[in-house]
Amino acid sequence: DDTELQLNTDTAVNVATEQNQRRIQLLRGELLITRSNAGARRMLSVHTAQGRLEAQLGQFSVRQRAGVTQISVYRGTLVLSPALLAQPPITLQAGERASFAETGLVSRQPEPLAAPAWSQGMLVAQNQPLAEFIAELSRYRRGHLACDPALARLRVSGTFPLADTDKVILAVANTLQLEVEHFTRYWVTL
Repeated sequence: DDTELQLNTDTAVNVATEQNQRRIQLLRGELLITRSNAGARRMLSVHTAQGRLEAQLGQFSVRQRAGVTQISVYRGTLVLSPALLAQPPITLQAGERASFAETGLVSRQPEPLAAPAWSQGMLVAQNQPLAEFIAELSRYRRGHLACDPALARLRVSGTFPLADTDKVILAVANTLQLEVEHFTRYWVTL
């Protein structure tokens, strides 16, 4: 039915087709969904630990985090129903980003209308704390990647290709003038 799922690293989903609905359960991680068939008869339903999303057409990403689901809508309209919310569903339009918990909306803000960088093999940081950047980068490599806690608040900005995470580590270390300690190939600390 022209539904495309692109899974980010460390993502698990269950997919089922029911009568007039395609149901995706996001168990962990992040996915980009593109639904382009104007004749699609089935509603698309995405379930997370915090609630349910429904869309007929469009493109959006869904990320499951500890206690929160993050959604970015790039095209189309999405209807959000938090698990424990006894109020009307929330409609999100293209150009919006939202985070929600079981009890309701946590935040809602404008979102750029481009698909996430990871779907293009890139990692983008905009004044991101080094500890957060390292945690995100570590999703794309094997082993342990960390930074000294004293460096955790240093800021990282840039666009980095995910094809070679060792080059990304060296680029960040050179820019911030940090040492890279390799205990083994799979244990790296800045």
